[in-house]
Amino acid sequence: MKTRRYNIILLIVLTTSTFSFGGNNQNIDSLFGTKNIVRLNLLAPSFGFEKCIGNNFTIRPEAGFGWPVFTNDKDENGNNQINMESMVNPYLLLEGRYYYDLQKRLDRGKSISNYTGNYIACFYRYNAYEYQAGVSNRNSEYLLRDVQYMGIWWGMQRNLGQKELFYFNWSLGPSIKTNWKDYADGSFTGQLSLGLQWN
Repeated sequence: MKTRRYNIILLIVLTTSTFSFGGNNQNIDSLFGTKNIVRLNLLAPSFGFEKCIGNNFTIRPEAGFGWPVFTNDKDENGNNQINMESMVNPYLLLEGRYYYDLQKRLDRGKSISNYTGNYIACFYRYNAYEYQAGVSNRNSEYLLRDVQYMGIWWGMQRNLGQKELFYFNWSLGPSIKTNWKDYADGSFTGQLSLGLQWN
């Protein structure tokens, strides 16, 4: 129960801080070319949208299913054996982005529509399951549950195709990984997306 309360508080803090940092210095919607973009990631099935909340700032919630969780074990004969621990791995992501190179892209004649550019973001991600590597004498709890990441990452997002129907996004950065019970560690977290977008 406490974990859920902490999750809700964290989401509220992240959302309000993103809005406060965004400000309203000017209307950037006309530069981006749109206000809301809906996206469907085809690499790891997920659905989300991105919304402009201020000068060079956007907010992006997403929900989906991550890759299945696999483990690499050794059998009685010492041979490697791969096991699937979780077929589906639902996750939630909330991200606040700052696009820092919009003017430079415009000066070079490049598009920034559909939130195309390079960005720095703070994020919170909740994974239902995740394998904890390097655990000896494993038991039923070696598959971590309610894993959460909080951190910052650098990323780039691009439109694909003449009609800009497809998009590509890549991000990577440091984070804290914890289940708020008995596990906490530093980590590098990233995301790779390729899919459809529309407004």
